[in-house]
Amino acid sequence: MGKVLLYVVPVATSTSTRLPEYDVTLDSDTQYLYRITAGSNQAVLIDQNFSPSYARSNIFPYSVDDRFFIRREWRPFESGGQHDLTEYNISTGSQSSSILVDAPYYFADGCSALVGDNYFYKSHPTWDALDGNQGGQFFRYSLSTATIQTLFPAGDSQNCFGHLMANDGKLYDVAFDASKRDVFTLYLRDTRTGGPVVLIGGHEDAPASFDNYQFAIEKSVFYVARLAKSTSTVEIYRYNLMLPRTDFELVYEQKIDGFVPSFLDVDDGHLMIASHAGTIVLFDLVTGKEERLNLGAEIAQIVQVYIYDK
Repeated sequence: MGKVLLYVVPVATSTSTRLPEYDVTLDSDTQYLYRITAGSNQAVLIDQNFSPSYARSNIFPYSVDDRFFIRREWRPFESGGQHDLTEYNISTGSQSSSILVDAPYYFADGCSALVGDNYFYKSHPTWDALDGNQGGQFFRYSLSTATIQTLFPAGDSQNCFGHLMANDGKLYDVAFDASKRDVFTLYLRDTRTGGPVVLIGGHEDAPASFDNYQFAIEKSVFYVARLAKSTSTVEIYRYNLMLPRTDFELVYEQKIDGFVPSFLDVDDGHLMIASHAGTIVLFDLVTGKEERLNLGAEIAQIVQVYIYDK
């Protein structure tokens, strides 16, 4: 047995936004990272970030292979910026390691992931009045040697596709185009060269009928969530990459009025799908048990970590 921990950054939509379920008040100039234990009404403050409008910065949670990180980005100028990645022990909350990358990165770009000792990221394209267009390259940063290698230049056809994911020592990416019948393609990227190799594709005869695709992967099982627009039905499919000639299997299907899939995460057979509007759905793939939470505020970022009871 175990429990689901949710690491969430809520959004203050007014000067003082209150989350009554968790007895929390948010200030509009500050970002807060809370840990919520599923099934409880307790929100534990993990970190916070003061972000005035004239010097934007962001704080986001990140988890991979039972490791938990806090990521920050700074944007002091239009043409520059930095971001960092700090690892924390899930049980004790103590900091174990940290790296600072002197390059702008917006986490909304979907182009960063950690595989073992290697941190992969695409620098955010910026423009400078003197130097013109800057950034956009795809890099690999070695945590042990603090060295950076450029894998692909800006604009290269093999640069990050926008849905970089890591799991079980492997690096994946998804190319997505909602206007095409071949709506998405899952790639496995070489962790040495960054080069992508096609694994599977997703075909849809009526692509205009679906929207808000989200992707996740765990232990060679690929998950795809989407919204059927005409019925407001949330669908989640999985594809086992280890089985020959397998098909996409529908594992979750529910009509949820007003719910727009914005985040998808999976850990040890536990699915988490959430909407920017604040609704969170937890689903156990083994037991079929479902739990829904209403955060009471919009969500900027959310990840889940499943931990086993000692």
